[in-house]
Amino acid sequence: MQRIELSGNASKIDHLNLDDVNIRYFTASTKALLEKCSSLEYLCLNSCDLTSLENFPKLPKLIALELSNNKLNGNDLAILGQCPLLSFLSLDDNQIASL
Repeated sequence: MQRIELSGNASKIDHLNLDDVNIRYFTASTKALLEKCSSLEYLCLNSCDLTSLENFPKLPKLIALELSNNKLNGNDLAILGQCPLLSFLSLDDNQIASL
């Protein structure tokens, strides 16, 4: 698993592309780091080997989320309800049998 670091003022980041970063799951520190991006509107997590959305950060301004090419089974998608403005969600090529 790779470590994610953000330089500068994280609260001003509105687009963040973490494609191909081997995250696998959200640790408490990853969650806290991403929650510092309080202006984040677009988050790209394609091909991150994600198996779960447990500990997904609360991102109140998030509009678009890309989660394609991961290993999500769909059991914990309800956690995305903590992102009230989310209107675009990409889940292509995961292991989701039903929603």
